[in-house]
Amino acid sequence: MGAIEIGAVLIALCCALVGAAFVAFQPSAHHDRGAERWARVSGLQLTPLNRALVASYVGRTRRFRLVGGFSGLFFPLLSIFTGGPLPKPFDFGLFDALLGYLLGAVIAEVSFRRPRGELPSASLVPRSVTDYLARWYRIALGLGAGVGVVAAIWYETIPGRETSGPGAPPSLIVLLVMILGTWLTVELLQRYIVARPQPAVNVDLLRADDAIRSASIHALAGAGLALELIVASVVLGEIAATYENGVTTWSLGVAAVVLFGCGLGSWVHLTRPFRRRELHPSTGDVPAR
Repeated sequence: MGAIEIGAVLIALCCALVGAAFVAFQPSAHHDRGAERWARVSGLQLTPLNRALVASYVGRTRRFRLVGGFSGLFFPLLSIFTGGPLPKPFDFGLFDALLGYLLGAVIAEVSFRRPRGELPSASLVPRSVTDYLARWYRIALGLGAGVGVVAAIWYETIPGRETSGPGAPPSLIVLLVMILGTWLTVELLQRYIVARPQPAVNVDLLRADDAIRSASIHALAGAGLALELIVASVVLGEIAATYENGVTTWSLGVAAVVLFGCGLGSWVHLTRPFRRRELHPSTGDVPAR
């Protein structure tokens, strides 16, 4: 690729990143309106006590997820400087966008400052991941990882498959690390979010904190499931290309498209606000120990 093409790609990349930053770092009034919409869909009543917390969360997560997603979308352009294509599936912009989105969500969650009580005490309400995320979503995460592992092992057994280049790790190892690493990372982060101490503060802040935990857990589940299914979809497409039988090729191709659509659907569905069951009393402050 010549200097003109490289320059054009760099200009496009810079424009995309500037656009992402412009969308993400919008004035606080925009985030206030976004917080109102987010709270309304989540079934959370905004009050003077929790409005600032919700607006901060909505604005912060929006920034980190957008910047991570846009950065990942253009990550395959690095192949210009590496002299060859990136390893699969990192050469696929949508996969990298999902990976960047997931990393952005993780950074936003880990670095978000939650409300603190005046005393070193905590809410006595017991919580688990299923208090915030439906059980079948957790099952779907495990099934998605299982489908990806089966597809990766199947691909490894095909004689005519595309092999890794000299010095590159085996494709099976790369795929298994990605799939199982995604599932394990999402599982551990969800448990970490639930296990973080919830201070004994006013119930309005506690309800906002519950809504934020629910949104974070759903976003991680959506991005993780999407990554698993899209990796499985790409591998299944590669398997389909190795067969000469038309029926087998078409059947596997349709299955790959279905997995791809399910991955995108889970991403879109699970990153929207969800209503959750109430974990705290309707009035007063939460008892402390």
